[in-house]
Amino acid sequence: METTINALKARQNACLESPTGTGKTLSLLVSTLSYIQSLKNNFKLDNGRMDELLQSGVQFDPRGGLMKTRLFPQVIYASRTHSQLKQVIKELNKTIYKATTSVAILAGRDQFCLNEKVKKQPNSNLKSQVCRQLIHSKKCHYHNQLQNKDPASIMNAYKTEGNGDVMDIEDLLKAGQKHQHCPFFLNRDLQQNADLILLPYNYVLDPKIREIYNINLTGNIIIFDEAHNLGKIAEESVSMTLTSKDVGLCIKETQECLEAVIQEEESTRDAFEKSDLMFHQMEQINRKDEKKEQKKAKKEDIAQFLEFLIQLEDNIDEFGSKEAGKGENVPDLPGKLFSGQEFVNLLYKSGFTPQNAQAIGVLIDRMGTFHIQQNSDSGIGSSEINKRPQSILLASGTLSPINNFIGSMGVSFPFVLENDHAAKSNQILVRSIQKTQKNVDLYGTFQNRGSDSYINGIGDIIVELVESVPQGMLVFFPSYSQMKTFLDKWKKPSNGLQALWERLESNKKLCVEPTNRNDVNLIFREFDLAVRTGNGAVMFAVCRGKMSEGIDFADCHCRAVAVVGIPFPPIRDPRVILKKRFLGLRLSKEAIRAVNQALGRVIRHKDDFGVVILADARYGTMATNVYPAWIRPAFKAELNAHKMFAEVKRFFSERNLAVKKSMSNTLSGALKRPHLLIEDVSEKKKKNEESMKKIVDMYSSSQPPPTVGSQNEPSSAEPVIIRTDAATNSTFFSHLPGKTLSQNLPKRRIIKLSGSKSTFGSKPL
Repeated sequence: METTINALKARQNACLESPTGTGKTLSLLVSTLSYIQSLKNNFKLDNGRMDELLQSGVQFDPRGGLMKTRLFPQVIYASRTHSQLKQVIKELNKTIYKATTSVAILAGRDQFCLNEKVKKQPNSNLKSQVCRQLIHSKKCHYHNQLQNKDPASIMNAYKTEGNGDVMDIEDLLKAGQKHQHCPFFLNRDLQQNADLILLPYNYVLDPKIREIYNINLTGNIIIFDEAHNLGKIAEESVSMTLTSKDVGLCIKETQECLEAVIQEEESTRDAFEKSDLMFHQMEQINRKDEKKEQKKAKKEDIAQFLEFLIQLEDNIDEFGSKEAGKGENVPDLPGKLFSGQEFVNLLYKSGFTPQNAQAIGVLIDRMGTFHIQQNSDSGIGSSEINKRPQSILLASGTLSPINNFIGSMGVSFPFVLENDHAAKSNQILVRSIQKTQKNVDLYGTFQNRGSDSYINGIGDIIVELVESVPQGMLVFFPSYSQMKTFLDKWKKPSNGLQALWERLESNKKLCVEPTNRNDVNLIFREFDLAVRTGNGAVMFAVCRGKMSEGIDFADCHCRAVAVVGIPFPPIRDPRVILKKRFLGLRLSKEAIRAVNQALGRVIRHKDDFGVVILADARYGTMATNVYPAWIRPAFKAELNAHKMFAEVKRFFSERNLAVKKSMSNTLSGALKRPHLLIEDVSEKKKKNEESMKKIVDMYSSSQPPPTVGSQNEPSSAEPVIIRTDAATNSTFFSHLPGKTLSQNLPKRRIIKLSGSKSTFGSKPL
């Protein structure tokens, strides 16, 4: 907070690395909003100052507040997704500033629209068109209800109904449905005078979206939370993709245009020959409208343009078959090339007109190599906005190596902070390993990673790790293809021995990260169930993938993270080639940042603990400053695999965690657990908890399931009843809808849990 406030007072930028669980979001909100509040408190708007402002052109809203020139900066808080912004609102509602801060949430019609005619449209563009048509014809009831009403007073009424809390998207939808107000346009109206604007990254970085939503950056404070994603999104916001398929379609369209022009010219010539009168009339028209005639495209122009497109297609195909090409960088390309309109804009910007077909050459020169793929300077998007705001604050748990990250942004950051974790250094064990138990060198290079000895060596490491680590663990591979290669190999028996996959399955449930995002929830639920009720589970995942961020693997869900190899970007990817050529990209920095993001899964709060295994000898030769500050004290390069596994086993035995015991009694101090009341059904009297120890341990040890997507908070504090059936010796969690959980018990019992919220929430186990 101190670094943030100092940066704001100095009107400078700050880059802040603070691990998950250290209150990063809350600190950002409190520091920036307290700064805004102090500006308001110190500002005295006397009569003389009022006259001065009016004379300078400042306009006031009759309902109160400045319209065109603000006295105080707005806080523009950007995160990757709307679900992450929901967490920001949750943190804001913990502070005193929820009562004094006006908030606007910018989201699309996909998130906000209530009109059924709009909602049923298949894509965002059609939704926008239908919405505008309904508004223009005044046929949208929700929008009509907002007319001539003060948006601030509407929100105050909403907040009163919501006990004074700031409302998230779900709350606004419910309130909008109740009061028949459009949440989309309500927030657009609130935006002008809001103290805090919440939005996704691309609303700030993409110039087109900024213009559409009228987002003003000048003099304001911009916060990018989870900023490790910023470089990639900044690249995309100023990039274009033009494939040979796109050019092929352009060629086809141009050929059709050429044929149409030739056909029209021939038919017109025939008609002129048959009718002197028509020819005379057309000649008169041409004389009167000579300028328009000059603007018509000629077949020669189109033919020349067609030749250019064919050449362009050849160049793209040629580039795709090589690792490098020749050409100059393009500093002044526009944004993404998503439509024909953008392509026309590019032609126009290059000076191409039907009267000057030679300007195609200019286009070729200016596109250079860049016509292949993307603008690969992740700093362009950032430097464009850097000229306008008062301060830019970048915050994340994994920005290391931080100097490299700052350099890639193209923005000056005078204030830099690398925070330690709230957890103590003895709560994490970090080891890199050089050799396997069978003395196989662990070098996951391109030449080595396909060898049987290396793949089986990694398998031996994972097997012993699974046998040493209780509860849940994650294993990260550099890519989906490498993960598939390893897992396929492990599923096959070798030299008459049991397959590695079977050895792994005998210890824990095995789950694999899906390539389809829609399957993530299902796979995670399988993982979660095995961690809670069995001997634990292993999630095989991919660096930069769906499991490496966005899902909270707290406590028992992740007692260990293992990283196989080093996730270098694909060297033949055209984007990587361009970044290496024009930016001097160091692939090792890109790779280690992806590793750091994966490592952040293991410690999620101050009471969490776990181990990290880096299964590649090259990690031991890297400078420790490439890792986050909280990792460095716990890092050690280990040559002997047997010694490393002895350390891992000792680490967990010191915490009284056995591998076969799926749940731990080690809990976050922040968690509130229900009171346990055990009653004997036959005797109607209290018994001690020992006879139910298995279920009590299982229940009390696990955190609520991590949120996937935009799902649900725990339900209200209803008693939880666990029933046992004497006939079947089975126990059923009757409060969990949809599924039952069976465990053998010798006697018939009922357990009632009351007090705080149900740990399992309202979802089936």
